[in-house]
Amino acid sequence: MNRCLRLLAFGTAALATGAFSQYVKVNINSPEYGTDVYHGHYFNSKTVTTIKAKIKGISKTPGSRPGEATDVSLLVWKFSMAPDRYGKQRMVFADGFSKIELGPQWFVDDQSTKLHVNDYVEINGSQMSADGVPVLLARTVRHGHDILALRRLSGSPYWYALKPEHDQMLMKQQQLQQKAQQGPQLSGSGAQAGA
Repeated sequence: MNRCLRLLAFGTAALATGAFSQYVKVNINSPEYGTDVYHGHYFNSKTVTTIKAKIKGISKTPGSRPGEATDVSLLVWKFSMAPDRYGKQRMVFADGFSKIELGPQWFVDDQSTKLHVNDYVEINGSQMSADGVPVLLARTVRHGHDILALRRLSGSPYWYALKPEHDQMLMKQQQLQQKAQQGPQLSGSGAQAGA
């Protein structure tokens, strides 16, 4: 039985025709469910920005510590739109590339929106610095009419959707298993009366 949770995430980008929406799928039966990536909880809502970019590479880096999931990140080439001398809008690419952190591979691969090299995307996220290198923690990645929703407006990751409830359920199951292994226990007063 494949159980999963679907959440409706509203994209932060909107066109004149209306807002975009995207279902977020969290598969709690995934073997890596509950594992996080290094940057998973560093989102700062005060440094949120939106960029337009072309994807130049997709990286999947295994976690460096126990309990860390494989991290999916993008290498992008930022651009802006500017009129040329004839008044037509043209892409003006920035110097250098930027790193965009998406999230754990088990979560990103489960979503319906798929990203590929050479896709033009609009990314909304929190700007931060990791080891002196600027990194953008993506909240949403829009490609055409598709949105890859990764974090809520507050910045908390969607892959945390059931983690507290799921952890509590697992703890209760473990406690019940331990009680079953120990067998029935006598109360203190009953044990003394029978002695």
